[in-house]
Amino acid sequence: MKLRIELLSDLCSGSGDVYNSAVDVEVVYDDCGFPFIPARRLKGCLREACLELVEFGAVSRKEYEALFGGEGNQASRFFLENACLENYEAMVCDIRRMKDPILAHPQRVLGLYTYTRTQTAMTPDGVARENSLRTVRVVKKGLVFEANLSFGGRDGYEKEAALLKKTAGMVRHMGIGRTRGLGLVKLTVTEAREEGSGHSREQALVFTGDRYRIDYSVRLLAPVLFKSPQGDQARSQRYIEGSKILGLLAERLGPRAYAEMMRTSVIVSNACPAREVRTPSGRILRRCTPVRASLQKKKDQTFEENRMPVLDLLLVEGTLKDQMTPVGDLFADQEGYVADVETEINYHHRRPSDKAVGRADANADSAFYQLESLRKGQIFAGYILADAPWAEKIYHALSGDRKARMGQGRTAEYGAVQIMVEAVNPVEAKSSDGGSVHDFAVKLNAPAILYNEFGMVSAEPRALRDHVAELTGEPELELRKTFLRFETAGGFNVTWNRRKPVLNLLGRGTVCLFHSKKGVCLERLKNCFLGERVSEGYGECEAGELREQTVVLRRQETASQAAAEQTYDTDIAERLRREQEKLKIEADARKDALALKDKRNREIDAALGKMLLLMRTEDSAQAMKAELEGTEGEAKRRLAVELFVPVEKYVAAGSAAFSEKEVFRIYGRAYLNQLKYQFRPGREERRKQHD
Repeated sequence: MKLRIELLSDLCSGSGDVYNSAVDVEVVYDDCGFPFIPARRLKGCLREACLELVEFGAVSRKEYEALFGGEGNQASRFFLENACLENYEAMVCDIRRMKDPILAHPQRVLGLYTYTRTQTAMTPDGVARENSLRTVRVVKKGLVFEANLSFGGRDGYEKEAALLKKTAGMVRHMGIGRTRGLGLVKLTVTEAREEGSGHSREQALVFTGDRYRIDYSVRLLAPVLFKSPQGDQARSQRYIEGSKILGLLAERLGPRAYAEMMRTSVIVSNACPAREVRTPSGRILRRCTPVRASLQKKKDQTFEENRMPVLDLLLVEGTLKDQMTPVGDLFADQEGYVADVETEINYHHRRPSDKAVGRADANADSAFYQLESLRKGQIFAGYILADAPWAEKIYHALSGDRKARMGQGRTAEYGAVQIMVEAVNPVEAKSSDGGSVHDFAVKLNAPAILYNEFGMVSAEPRALRDHVAELTGEPELELRKTFLRFETAGGFNVTWNRRKPVLNLLGRGTVCLFHSKKGVCLERLKNCFLGERVSEGYGECEAGELREQTVVLRRQETASQAAAEQTYDTDIAERLRREQEKLKIEADARKDALALKDKRNREIDAALGKMLLLMRTEDSAQAMKAELEGTEGEAKRRLAVELFVPVEKYVAAGSAAFSEKEVFRIYGRAYLNQLKYQFRPGREERRKQHD
């Protein structure tokens, strides 16, 4: 289903941001410059409209809560995505294929769909208040936006869908300035099938082994919000916790099957950022894990030509001459390529319960707030370890419907993802015949809930040593060096409706260097998880030998620019070129008008008035010149014909993007408006004329 929004007037869906101090109230737009309507705004308008139906007695409170949810654990029944322009995905692809970065600049794209309006506050005497001039950007009327809409569950939502259609018809205004001529809209719900739905590449696999590893990927189709354990609204986690994937499995398997699965030794890793590498044989995802905390760089060192050599202090002895600093919270694959996690800040407000106010204020039930989310388009990858019977069920659960919802705010604006199974491989039984290693490092790819000898949760490296010693069967394992990071783990148990205890843990990137006199087999630490709550992503670790002091971190090179003869699926590139040519014509017109600043005389106002009037009625340079040559008064006629010469020459030169009539309209209006502005009487001159 889709929610269709037609703009019957200009719309200002404020973003809470400004652009270069030139616009006081900015609209919401994406990184390409296309304006959109946030789903949370849409859902708020729909909720208000439905509440009005409740107040009128046309809808019961129970029906309202069945659609929009209620207090406690009753969530909204339907999911709504951001409303984007028609053919949005194809236009975004064309913009990203364009060679000219100036032509495809977000502000140029935004200019195709918006313009700015100015307004002032007036005093009771009808005079503009001092310092009250404001510039507001608005989206042009006539545009159509569409938002994907779906209902939770497979069936049984006919009543809710009928109520939603009725509610959508009640919405008449949205956005800022809805009482001042802005935001008149028409909302309709259509039965169009949601794009992108369907089934992923599910294959008929035979699970004959004992235990399997299922590699999965999560592509963000919308911004996704995972609040930090501290509850800070301004920060989001940089990865997807295994508990989020576990929750998705609980939804698809059902309560009974999920409870049975949790009694087995199923393990779900965190989904870390991944690099998408395209090879001749197809697409490959390389999972990037947190870099070791022992990697340090020189102070103020940055990537040069996509490379940055750093030192691994686990292997450095003695003191260093240069001042060193940690490389930070980065993710990198086995080859050292770094995957950047992109985030964005979104501004929101909660309106007061008093609808007459119409905006957020300082009352207790109203607030402004901001949320940091993971930017859409990114890919995260992880894996699941399960015994054969459950591995098959998990595989079919994840290979069904491609689209899913996760994170906070997933019923509106946030949380739309596409989850896919990338590979399924049997896990070989761990053996102690894989060679003997005396010096090795263990790195945590996820926070670990470890216990010390007193049965207390511990963030000490000694607790990590004890767990590694137990897994490797080496009680005399020696801890040589440590580089630590610390994190806080918490959460909320929905079943019990209680917060989980807050724990201080060894965090991602923690690395310890161990030494064994008799040697250990690192195969025992493959696909290894330490401590508790490993089914939620905690405790993932990896072990290996370290041989090089210098490690080179790399950034993936950008793809080569498209060929000059690029073809596009939409007309967005042509529209941008026409807009660029229009701006050039207007700039040329103003330049030619400024060259005539010495033409000021008594007849100039009358001649310009005549020319401005003819510009509204004539559609060609020839027709306007004929009218000017018939002007009464010799001096006025001669001056008007002389002022029209630049227009005639420019139109005769022509333009590749516009017809002769279009060039006449664009150039002529800009030229005459500039003349009118520069020849208008000054303040002192107007005062003399008045006296």
